[in-house]
Amino acid sequence: MELSKVNGNVLKWYEFWDQFSSNAYDRNIKDVDKLLYLRSVLEGEAKKAIEGFEITSANCKIVIDTLRERYGKTGAIVDAHYVVLYRTRAARNCVKDCRDVLNKIERHLRVLKSLGKDVNHNHL
Repeated sequence: MELSKVNGNVLKWYEFWDQFSSNAYDRNIKDVDKLLYLRSVLEGEAKKAIEGFEITSANCKIVIDTLRERYGKTGAIVDAHYVVLYRTRAARNCVKDCRDVLNKIERHLRVLKSLGKDVNHNHL
């Protein structure tokens, strides 16, 4: 299974990490191969975050910890989802726009709920 590229968007971190774990991290393969696979799916900011680390077994845990520290903090992920919700613009007067906005809102609320946040309050 081929993973989507990850560019450092915290909104996509958990989805990426679960897929990477399933395909490489939790498997009985050498750390250097895990690191090679990980580097092959990184781009943009995420790839720059690990520049300078040599692809060695010894660096596998360090690289993964670096990425988790930068992109995997639950608080930052929750905040990013709230920011998207607050910045969502009202739909124009057409059914397609209304559906698109509703789908976007529901997607972010589902993630927040899965992270243990109460999404049934007046601030949303």
